[in-house]
Amino acid sequence: MLVRLYYSAQYHSQRQRLSAHPASAAVLRPSRQAIERPGSLRMTLPHDLEAAVAAAGKPYPKPATYHPAYGTAGFRDDASKLASTVFRCGLLVAARVLNTGGSCGVMITASHNVDSDNGVKLVDPSGEMLDPAWEEYATTLAQAQDDAALAAALKDILAANPPGAGGCSSHGNSNGHSNGVSNGASPAANGNGTPAAGHHHHAKVIVGRDTRTSGPDLVAACLAGVGALGVHALDIGVVTTPELHFAVQIYNTYGTVQVGECQCHIVAAHA
Repeated sequence: MLVRLYYSAQYHSQRQRLSAHPASAAVLRPSRQAIERPGSLRMTLPHDLEAAVAAAGKPYPKPATYHPAYGTAGFRDDASKLASTVFRCGLLVAARVLNTGGSCGVMITASHNVDSDNGVKLVDPSGEMLDPAWEEYATTLAQAQDDAALAAALKDILAANPPGAGGCSSHGNSNGHSNGVSNGASPAANGNGTPAAGHHHHAKVIVGRDTRTSGPDLVAACLAGVGALGVHALDIGVVTTPELHFAVQIYNTYGTVQVGECQCHIVAAHA
């Protein structure tokens, strides 16, 4: 709970800075190159879901005795155990994108743990931590014993949360307003950070990581899962966890990714 509150406070501090200067959105640009990983522009599910998941996940088999559970910090363990888990998180976050129509985030990090550890946490379109119900889905997928069980669990999730039917619920603040930046600066998003009608084609998975040596391989596993469902991914490289949360919300609101020194740009534009 403390971790959830910390990242929520970090996210809202950055969001309020942007809210105070809405016109700055027109001049902001990414401060480092983001790499777009292509998928299907149609963002439609593959005809044979089980075959698609099995083919994409072949390089990332699940250890037979490994049963991870998604907690407040997401999944976190020795990096050598995590490839299958991160691949399956890629599947889940792609399903979340398809369901809500908003871009979601994946952060590959183990925070202060030793370099041999790593982890993964998922971010909703609002820029907040993943909805608790979907955290349970993450555990279900991560613990599926084989391709058939994984595909069956994923089909159940998609049946309960079909593409285009979700629409992320608004997370109200103490004033009763949405946490999204809804100042009229852009028609591309609703107040909760999800795209308005007609902007579904912008939705994608935004992926960041810390500097751990295992990060690039785990990003590749995540992208394989995302691609298996035909969803686009945007790899923004090495960022902090609050930057990733912030980038997701800003991308949904303004259609651009803000990382690194861009926070200084927000201040400088109105100095």
